[in-house]
Amino acid sequence: MANTQQQPDTTDDWIALLMLLTGVSGMGLFSLGTFVAPARELAVQWGVLVRGDAVLIPLMDGVGLDIWRTLILAGIFMLFVAGSIAIARSRRRREGR
Repeated sequence: MANTQQQPDTTDDWIALLMLLTGVSGMGLFSLGTFVAPARELAVQWGVLVRGDAVLIPLMDGVGLDIWRTLILAGIFMLFVAGSIAIARSRRRREGR
């Protein structure tokens, strides 16, 4: 006895879910604007972002990243890429490929 039941088509469900998430995230963007200014000022106070002539990559309203913070972020990105490659290679070796 073979089970010949067909799987239900859930494409319409995924489309509805995508539309719902798009609408909800769009509404969330309006409230995000109220949190940007305090977070920006806090990042400047903590030294995460810089203000003034030292800005190499401007993010918003004269605040951004200088050369040193840009190099730090590039280094973190390179470490992430190298770690991902190392993990992928070790998994392939373990699987015997």
